[in-house]
Amino acid sequence: AERSTTLASGAKLEATIPLLQERVDIQKNLVDKALASKVVYLSEYQELVGLQQDLNLQQSRLREADAAIALLKETREKTAAEYRRATYEALAKAEQRAASTGQEVIKAERRTKLQQLTAPVDGVVQQLAVHTVGGVVTPAQPLAVVVPSESHLEIEAMLSNRDIGFVHPGQKAEIKVDTFNFTRYGLLHGEVLSVSSDAIVRDRQQSASNDRALGAAQSDSEPRDQELQYATRVSLDRTDMQVDDKLVKLC
Repeated sequence: AERSTTLASGAKLEATIPLLQERVDIQKNLVDKALASKVVYLSEYQELVGLQQDLNLQQSRLREADAAIALLKETREKTAAEYRRATYEALAKAEQRAASTGQEVIKAERRTKLQQLTAPVDGVVQQLAVHTVGGVVTPAQPLAVVVPSESHLEIEAMLSNRDIGFVHPGQKAEIKVDTFNFTRYGLLHGEVLSVSSDAIVRDRQQSASNDRALGAAQSDSEPRDQELQYATRVSLDRTDMQVDDKLVKLC
């Protein structure tokens, strides 16, 4: 606004001074011919000089205003450039921190995964090797046993040599659980899956039940204090047992 006012004042003076200059020249000619008063000439000349000084002053102010505007523009450009530089620098640092943080997150997730044991199937964890936080394990050491929840419970029973001819795969079986008296809690039912073809020699267990066992008499090939037994796998039809008012898991 100030520059516009100065510019308008300068334009007005530039338009007025030539007219006043012409009047001064006319008065001077008349004074030289003694046809006009010298006082009038000097008055108009003084006014002309004043207007010229005012014009010089307005032009000086205009140059100062232009210089101030140029300085403001330069300052603004420098400020904008500095702001852009600072913004880009802050953005670069933020992106660097974000990338670094992302790498740290990836490392943390990888460490977390390495600290987790994931079973290939759903099931129940049994036989934990470590029960304390910070426990030390060795390479290839079994840490736990997972019993699949969808699998059937199998047991391994030892079959006496005298009974081997009466048991075969696919045969139905009844299983007594020593922990729970079968006369009170009942039996478990299952199916014979396999009978080993190789016998295992074990010390003979002396009991009255041996005398009532099914099958042929003791073979003369068996040592007197030992007997031949065969490993038999039996699949149970369920994995739990009703004990009083609660259901007990067998695995």
